[in-house]
Amino acid sequence: ILITEMLLYRNFVRFQFGKSAFARPIFQTGARYAKMQTHNEMLAIYYVTINNMENAKKLSDVLVNNRLVACVNLIGNDDVGITSIYHWKGKIENEKEILLIMKSRVSLIDEITAAVKKNHPYEVPEVIATPILGGNNDYLKWVIENTKEPGETKADL
Repeated sequence: ILITEMLLYRNFVRFQFGKSAFARPIFQTGARYAKMQTHNEMLAIYYVTINNMENAKKLSDVLVNNRLVACVNLIGNDDVGITSIYHWKGKIENEKEILLIMKSRVSLIDEITAAVKKNHPYEVPEVIATPILGGNNDYLKWVIENTKEPGETKADL
């Protein structure tokens, strides 16, 4: 799902997903939020799960080296990962996985999803994005500076 529009109001933010929309309160006033966001690019936290640390590191390298994401945090390891319980092909699965938490631009969602699908061992890999509503402005600026523009190729970087 691609966020096509995000509107900021004094005490809430409204997200537009194609024809669907929802609003949620924000804890900062609109003026304070606007002050924090000195860039015009919307940012997101992306979540991906994967089967082991070797594949997690390989996928992370692809995403960071191609400047699709600025940073990847790996949660868990081969001995102590997260536990995922889910339906798959008529059975309930209970598997240990590694969680990748990544920071990037919302506008790169299609390129990130394509790279994950190409470099992931799962038939249907998880790629979920949630918008970043605020934070340390210096860090948010760093995320912008360390990710590519949508459509930009490696030769352009």
